[in-house]
Amino acid sequence: MKVMYPRDSKLLMSESQSFGETVTFKKIVNRPNTCVNDMLNGLAKTFPGLHVDVKSKVVLLPQDGNPNSVAIVSGAGSGHEPYPTGFIGKGMLTAAACGNIFSSPSVTNCLTAICNASHVKKKGVLVLILSHGGDTLNFALAIESAKEMGIKVDSVVVGDDCAYYKPGVKNTPPRRGLVGILFVAKIAAALAQQGMNVEKLKQTCTEIVDNMATMGFSSSSCTVPGQQHALVTIAPDEIHLGVGIHGEPGMRSIKMAKVSELVKILLDQILRAIKIQTGDDVCGIVNALGITTPLEFYTAVAEIETQLHARRIHLKRMYAGTLMPALDSGGMQICLLKVSEYNKFWLECLDASTDAHHGRGAGTLMNHQTDLSRRLYKFLLRYLVQNTRLEQQKFSELVLKLLLKKYWRMN
Repeated sequence: MKVMYPRDSKLLMSESQSFGETVTFKKIVNRPNTCVNDMLNGLAKTFPGLHVDVKSKVVLLPQDGNPNSVAIVSGAGSGHEPYPTGFIGKGMLTAAACGNIFSSPSVTNCLTAICNASHVKKKGVLVLILSHGGDTLNFALAIESAKEMGIKVDSVVVGDDCAYYKPGVKNTPPRRGLVGILFVAKIAAALAQQGMNVEKLKQTCTEIVDNMATMGFSSSSCTVPGQQHALVTIAPDEIHLGVGIHGEPGMRSIKMAKVSELVKILLDQILRAIKIQTGDDVCGIVNALGITTPLEFYTAVAEIETQLHARRIHLKRMYAGTLMPALDSGGMQICLLKVSEYNKFWLECLDASTDAHHGRGAGTLMNHQTDLSRRLYKFLLRYLVQNTRLEQQKFSELVLKLLLKKYWRMN
C-alpha cells in the first residue's frame, strides 16, 4: 500500500529526535536520534499485516472487512508503546500518528494519518486525542486542514487523570490523557463496526470520558535515550502520586507503602472523582508504567478486586498489562470506567473481537474466561451427578459455584 501525503508535504527520513548522540543508561538502541525510525522499521517486519510508513511515522490498517464505517484514529509521542501502534487493527484503531520520544506527532504526520484512514473507511474519521498540549494543538490544526480537503472528520479530547480533582473546586489543572483512552478506542471502534456515524460516536465517546477516571503512582523515573540523567529524582524510599505518562513528577510524594495502601489511595480518589457508589458496576485497567513486573501489577489487580468487593462495587471487566508505559518508569496507573443500566452496551463493545495485536487479549480475555468457567462448571456438575451420592451432590454443587464465581467471575 502506498501512503498518500497531503499536498506537497516534505517528510524526511532523517527527521531526528533532538537528543544527543551519547547512549547512556544502557539503552539498547543504535543512535538516540534514529531510535523511533528504527523501532518503526522493526514493527513493520514483525507485523506485516500493518502498513508502516517510517517517513511520516504513520501506522495504518491497509484494509478492513467493513469499509463502510467510521475510521478511528489516534496518536502519541513514542515511548508509550504498545500505545498507539499496538492497538491498530479491525475492531480498534484504523491509523495512528507517532511522534518522537515524548513529543506529539507533527501536524503533517497527524494529517497524513487522517487522510489515509479516510480512504480505508468511507464514512468519516473520528480522532481520539490524548489531552496534552502538543497533541491537542497539532491534531486540531490537522483536522482543520482535513476538513478543507473535504474529509468528514471530528475529534474527542480524552482526559481521564483525576489526580488533581477536589470536590467543589473548579479551577484545577485540566485532566491529562492517560490509559483510559483504551476504553474509548475499544468501545468507539466496536460501535463504528456496527454502523454508528461520526456524530453519535463523538457523543458516546464524550460520555465515556465523563464516566472514567485514572490515577497513578511512580516508584522510579524514566531515562530518555541520549540523556545523561533521569527526568525526575525519586528517593529510594518514596513514591510519587499522581504521575502522568512522560516521567514528570507527581502531585506529592509519600513514603514507600504496601500495594494494598497504594491501591486504597488511588481508589479513594478515583471513586470520588466519578462518584462511584455502593452497588455500581465498573470496568478496570491496571497499566504498568514500564519496568513494573506482572508479579506487581497482578498483585494490584487482586487488591483492587478485594477492595471494590468490600465496598460492594461490582468489577465487571478487568484488563492489566504494560499498555501505555512511560519508557522505563516504575509504577502503575489504575483506571475505572463506571457502567450503568443506560450504557450497559459498553460491556458488549469491550467484549467485541479485534485483531489488533495488543487488543486481542485485552478485548476478549474476560469473555473467554467467563465462557470457560461455564463450560467447566457444566462438565464438573455432570460428573458429580453421575458419580456422587445424592446427599453429597448439593454440597459439592454449592462449593463448586462459589469457587468458580471467585476465580472466573461467572456473573
